[in-house]
Amino acid sequence: MSTLGKSTFDVPVEWTEIRREKERLTFAAPDGKLQTTVSLMCFGIEPSWENFKRLCSLRYEAEKQGPNVVFLQPEYSAPFEEEGKFGMFFSGEEKKVGRLFSGFLTLQGKELITIYVEGLHVDSENLFKSFHGFVSNLKQER
Repeated sequence: MSTLGKSTFDVPVEWTEIRREKERLTFAAPDGKLQTTVSLMCFGIEPSWENFKRLCSLRYEAEKQGPNVVFLQPEYSAPFEEEGKFGMFFSGEEKKVGRLFSGFLTLQGKELITIYVEGLHVDSENLFKSFHGFVSNLKQER
């Protein structure tokens, strides 16, 4: 179990923490092909639904700005609200370099957590299984 801010999450078995910063944790898969970054952004006030949608839109635009053409799914940001939490899932691929990634942004109270799993030349099933491992047990406190 790892903690960042007021959130806790499970790290898949055999994954290793490779970097710890105040607002960011980075983990590597045993074979070194996948990496996960869990980051925290704190706000002075609770962002509104409109604020969160704007953050999601900015994240989508940032993903598209890389040097290679990125395919994103869904095509446009699709934030949702569930049980008082805001969230957004996205996945993509940079075909030119063989990079796959999946991300999850979630806002509870004043804390935005981002879970981002990426890998080069990995199969999507392995990436999604690892992504699910990080996201499925995320618990956020208010």
